[in-house]
Amino acid sequence: MEPIHPALPRPNHRAEVLAYAAACVLALGLAFVALRLWRADLTIPLAYREDSFAILTWTKTLLDNGWWMTNPYLGAPSQLEMHDYPTNCNLHFAVLKCLSLVTSDAATLVNLYFLLSFPLVALAALAALRNLGVARPVAVVSSILYAFLPYHFWRGESHLFLTNYYMVPLVCLVVIWLGKDEPFLIVRNPETGRLKLELRSLRAIASVLICLAVGCDFPYYPVFAAVLLLLAGAYSLAVRFSTSTLARTIVLFSLIAASFLGNMSPSFMYWWKNGRNLSPEHTAKRPWTDGEAYSLTVTQLLLPVEGHRLPLFKGLRDKFYTGTKLASEMDAMALGAVGSLGFLLALGALVCCHRADSERGRLYHLLGLLIAFAIFICTTGGFGTAFNLVGIGIMRCYNRASIFIGFLSLAALSVWLDARYRRYAQGRWGFACANVGFAILLALGLLDQTGKNYLAPFAAVKEEYRNDADFVAQIERCVPMGGMVFQLPYVSFLSYRNACHQMVPYSHFRGYLHSHTLRWSFGAMHGRYGDNLHARLAGLPLELSLRELAYLGFDGVFVDRLGYPDAGKQLETELRGLLRTEPIISRNQRFSFFRMNDFKERLMKDCSEGEWQQQHDRVYYYLQTQWTAGFFMEEVLGPDHWRWCGKDGTLEILNPSDHPKRVSLRFLARSDSPGTGTLGIHCSLFTENLSIDRSGTPWTKIVEIPPGRTVVHFQCTATPSVYPSRTIVFGLFNFHVEEIAPEQQVVDAAQH
Repeated sequence: MEPIHPALPRPNHRAEVLAYAAACVLALGLAFVALRLWRADLTIPLAYREDSFAILTWTKTLLDNGWWMTNPYLGAPSQLEMHDYPTNCNLHFAVLKCLSLVTSDAATLVNLYFLLSFPLVALAALAALRNLGVARPVAVVSSILYAFLPYHFWRGESHLFLTNYYMVPLVCLVVIWLGKDEPFLIVRNPETGRLKLELRSLRAIASVLICLAVGCDFPYYPVFAAVLLLLAGAYSLAVRFSTSTLARTIVLFSLIAASFLGNMSPSFMYWWKNGRNLSPEHTAKRPWTDGEAYSLTVTQLLLPVEGHRLPLFKGLRDKFYTGTKLASEMDAMALGAVGSLGFLLALGALVCCHRADSERGRLYHLLGLLIAFAIFICTTGGFGTAFNLVGIGIMRCYNRASIFIGFLSLAALSVWLDARYRRYAQGRWGFACANVGFAILLALGLLDQTGKNYLAPFAAVKEEYRNDADFVAQIERCVPMGGMVFQLPYVSFLSYRNACHQMVPYSHFRGYLHSHTLRWSFGAMHGRYGDNLHARLAGLPLELSLRELAYLGFDGVFVDRLGYPDAGKQLETELRGLLRTEPIISRNQRFSFFRMNDFKERLMKDCSEGEWQQQHDRVYYYLQTQWTAGFFMEEVLGPDHWRWCGKDGTLEILNPSDHPKRVSLRFLARSDSPGTGTLGIHCSLFTENLSIDRSGTPWTKIVEIPPGRTVVHFQCTATPSVYPSRTIVFGLFNFHVEEIAPEQQVVDAAQH
């Protein structure tokens, strides 16, 4: 296969190094200007809201505990376990671990990695474009524009691992190599004619390392990369069937898959040991409709960014977003004007170059094909939504493929500009004019892709961050080292109930982010023991809840007033009366903290050490329920709560102690459709059948639950009710499982 530039001179290594140095310096300098970093204090996070709390927490967990997946300072009295949230971005955590040699402050470390993302992305894009034979000036300009796509700013530190998309250009390069049928990695022995693995060339080594590294990236990127890799392999096979191409495709795909599975192996091992988290409210159980809501749209790819400097573009963009109710991630998909030109060029080449004989023409066609296929998979109503609908889709936000489309589009434009550059940049004046033109293109492209809307509110973030730090410091001064703090209102970590009232998701992480000696209740994984314990404690009457917290060893109650419609006034009034203490109030009046020291001492006076331990064990080893296959998430209205289910459902009752417990099970079962049906209830302890209808049938059962897990199966014959997002057959209302105290068991036996 002939090269694109057969007459290229021998490489000038000094000029090459200068090009990479220029891209690095430009990326850092332009990021400093675009983000107005002279106004920032880099010991304060640039983002301090919603998802950024999770990023900061995982980073601080890495610093405090050596790695990010478990943290004994969170989820008290258990701990934070991230194994149920399979986003093992171990590539990025490894980089953060290395950068922690520079700083041990979580906020500074996150800021550092975010700022480094600009030169890292630019250098990766430059390396990919240079390998495609694009001239240095063109490659530098395109790589900078790629590093400054709106995607980068829109995600920012809140989506730090998506923001560091430096593996995308490199894996796209491997995809292009495969689509062009380049001879690397798997080649045919010229003497024997047999296929052999060839790892001596730089290209072969690079392809292996890139595939292994992308498998450890944010899960969206290896999945998109693997899909494009398969398409490129299929394209190459269609053009010229070759067993070496087939083998190369299988090997590269297997490398990504093996790396991805290995990266996820801690989660797999955890599930094998502890069982899957099958709670319907768990974050991994997103509805299939999310694939449609967060899909890719061509219009959003081509639209200008929010707050564009040109009124015409700004008006066009605002007209679209005010006239639609898209839940998708808006400006994160925008390619910018330059990227949009490349996008249209590549799609045009898909038609015009389908019979091209030149290598450049075939490259245009390949890039257009990759872009078109990404759109077919990820667009609204595309194959991605269909995969999710039938239950085989594993993606939620298909719009995130836009960053792959962005590179492929800029690559297509770069190859076209490179041809113009080599044709017209002859002689001193032509060379100078061409470089001035590229400088103007870079300036216009950056002005088009950036704006004031992406600037962090430095002063407001700094004030809020320091307020939280001062408040937590006050708590640490009055709570013993290693003391536990229970956070109210109760919110479930990594479920649909991530926030409450005006609280943003993950806001309860604030305490840990500024703490050095305390343990915090928030952070226990939803659907697991710790979070179930917190939900039970928060659902008890306040006086009983405080007693149970004291038995568990909690030293105080933290209240976020934004979590309550009345700003927590009623709760704080009750806490004052029960704990007989005045709270510590944060400077901005948002948080309050109530010490439990005196309350615990009053309880201890009435208990011996053995009795206190018995109370601790009673609270800590309480019976737990987990709604698994078939049941939907809990719904609440006033004092009533219920769960709908399809035809079949499963309930697991966990007895964490080492002895049987006598319990009372009760609920109201009803169907959703007219007529009657039979609800079968079966487990190893009993079997019953209930006749149910829309009016509801009450059911109560006293049973002895052995240690470990008891699985209760439900099966209903009622007529299904079909809704757009689910099909329901029956529901269980006001379900309660209540342990019968030993003294009550004696009374029951006497009465019997």
